[in-house]
Amino acid sequence: MWLPQGRLCRSTVVSTVSSVLALALDLSLTGYGVFSMPETPRAPRGLITFDGGVPGCCYHPQTSWDSTAALSRIASYRPCRVDLYQLSRPTVRSIHDRAPETVDPTLPASQLDGDSILLQRTKRRHSKRESNTAPTNTDTVVSFLEDSDRIRALQETTRQTVQLRARRWNLASLLENDH
Repeated sequence: MWLPQGRLCRSTVVSTVSSVLALALDLSLTGYGVFSMPETPRAPRGLITFDGGVPGCCYHPQTSWDSTAALSRIASYRPCRVDLYQLSRPTVRSIHDRAPETVDPTLPASQLDGDSILLQRTKRRHSKRESNTAPTNTDTVVSFLEDSDRIRALQETTRQTVQLRARRWNLASLLENDH
């Protein structure tokens, strides 16, 4: 899997992956974590992306984008070496948009350790981020297309503009032939 090289902000060995989730929340990490077994450097590495500390995607080369299976593989790394990298928010969102599957933001906290405090922190951060997120271009387009009054008003304004310009350029006779 290809990822842009981020800026390394933390490299550590931890006893559980859930401690990395807590650290990502503490750092409000926007980027990704690369997980590996310190005693087996050639073992496959897992990956979790984060947007403001909230998990977005989980990947493991043996399971691909199946989040639950990828998390299970990553959780088996005990102890676990993790390298945390920072990326820009647009870059992380682009990764999430291209990923075949994104993860429920609370799945890692609930699946890895069942840590209720971490789970609640993740839920709060996720809901806060969602409420601060601007609507996507798709949301804006859908909203516009569903507003029939606005579309009719735009059509009428456009029709009037075309008629005015046609008269100004002596092309009004062409418009009469179209109707």
